[in-house]
Amino acid sequence: MKTYRLISLGLIVWAFAACDDGLDKDISVAGVTVAQDENVVCEGVTVNAKKGEPIVFNFDGEPDNIVFFSGEDGKSYDFRNRTTIDISQIESSKLTFTIDTNYGYGNATSYADVLHMYVSTNFGGLYKDDFEADCKQVEEFQWDELVPVEELPTNISQTHSYEVDMTPYLGQNITFAISYKGQDLANIQGRYNFTDMKITNVYKNGKVTEVPAAEFGFNALNISPAYPDSEQLKNLKYQTSLWDSESNLIVGNYQYATITVGYDVAGMWNTSAISTSNRFYIHASSRNTQVSDVTLKNTWLVSDYIVVNSCSPDQGVTIKTMSNRLSSYEYTYDEIGTYKATFLMTNSNYKHEDAKVVTMVINVK
Repeated sequence: MKTYRLISLGLIVWAFAACDDGLDKDISVAGVTVAQDENVVCEGVTVNAKKGEPIVFNFDGEPDNIVFFSGEDGKSYDFRNRTTIDISQIESSKLTFTIDTNYGYGNATSYADVLHMYVSTNFGGLYKDDFEADCKQVEEFQWDELVPVEELPTNISQTHSYEVDMTPYLGQNITFAISYKGQDLANIQGRYNFTDMKITNVYKNGKVTEVPAAEFGFNALNISPAYPDSEQLKNLKYQTSLWDSESNLIVGNYQYATITVGYDVAGMWNTSAISTSNRFYIHASSRNTQVSDVTLKNTWLVSDYIVVNSCSPDQGVTIKTMSNRLSSYEYTYDEIGTYKATFLMTNSNYKHEDAKVVTMVINVK
């Protein structure tokens, strides 16, 4: 049976004492102690623990709420409001993706000058409620090429993989844009499949993070045909946002729509799998032979602003609320290292909230 000794630890970073706020308990008396045994030893304000061995934290003062930040990657109190990574900490940043043209027909003419991929650090962004203005600005804007057009697929059944250095764009708001514009009605307007598009950041400490295409905020601009034949859109009958109560096409919704439910429509972007398998594509369109409604397709896919070195704020775990009692909490560190463990403790009512932060150094060997 283990024998425990208790030692009070914690550097109080900040605390507000209750005044005339009606709080029943004084947050200033709340504290944290650590149970010591042969695997957990305290030296001053440092807790020395063995890898894989549980640490037991005990609580004094009965705070209403406690949120625990272990200090591991993604769980640091100091980074709870951080949304970008310091550029100096990034070793490399790359955009990678694959394009293939694996449709069963077409020829080199079907793909000649149809696809363009762009990037910009000063595009003003889509209005998203003024289609005419959005069309004008994307087509007249001076984009930079993300991938030189001569390096994009030039024929049927080709697969090309790409790697683009993103370090020149660190710290900037960038916009990606993909333009698909049919060139010749006498030929098939080809299909392009995009897979595994993501930005990968490698940090100097060895950590790797990825931002998938699903987080780029892509929006379509379906410029042509502006008013598609209703027969084409029957495949989208389950995409209810496109139709009014009498099954009439809501043109304003179609103009910015991607296919998310239903079957493919010629010349429209399909993003139904972008969040699950990081895949999207634009469907091929027929040549003008015995089909009266065939038009040259002109459509864009434009991202929201992307900050290459963006990150999600670190998160703590709520271990106590007003609805549960908690006198102790057990946590195990599975990797060797030094961590800054933090407890955010609060007392609150409908008028006021008092908070106290207790931190300690956890040295895992």
